[in-house]
Amino acid sequence: MLGTLFVDAISTQWLEKILPLIILAAAIYTIWHKTPQSNTTVMPENCPKFHRKQYLQGLSIGFYDGMAGPGTGAFWTVSSMALYRLNILLASGVAKAMNFTSNFTSLVTFAILGHIDWVLGLTMGTCLMAGAFVGAHSAIKFGAKFIRPVFVFMVSALAVKLAYDAWFVGL
Repeated sequence: MLGTLFVDAISTQWLEKILPLIILAAAIYTIWHKTPQSNTTVMPENCPKFHRKQYLQGLSIGFYDGMAGPGTGAFWTVSSMALYRLNILLASGVAKAMNFTSNFTSLVTFAILGHIDWVLGLTMGTCLMAGAFVGAHSAIKFGAKFIRPVFVFMVSALAVKLAYDAWFVGL
């Protein structure tokens, strides 16, 4: 909610310029980061150290999602892999749940502010649900060996598209 209120009050031109670099860094991290075996489904033990990490992770990525949005799922996935040593499948599952939570909170905040194009939003939401359905079934069926390269490709493609839009359109 704080990120949504923040973006409502500022100009986002500087964010559009740096965002592609941040998203590309997430793809590069995923390429070189070694995660546990894809068949390991053990969650880390609950402890106060993880609670502090979770608050910092949730506040920072939730703020970013409310403020900008693109690449949030990648940031959740990569940060969960790094902070809790989760494999990419578990980290992607955590990312989906957390991304939904922050998106819903932003939706409610933008609705209260009166900044929603409902037809466009519902169309996008329907397409996102269809993509999530296909992605989740692909992850279950094919595992991390398939998901990791798809994740890196999609995050890289998003970074290139955002960079093109921010740096080259309108020159």
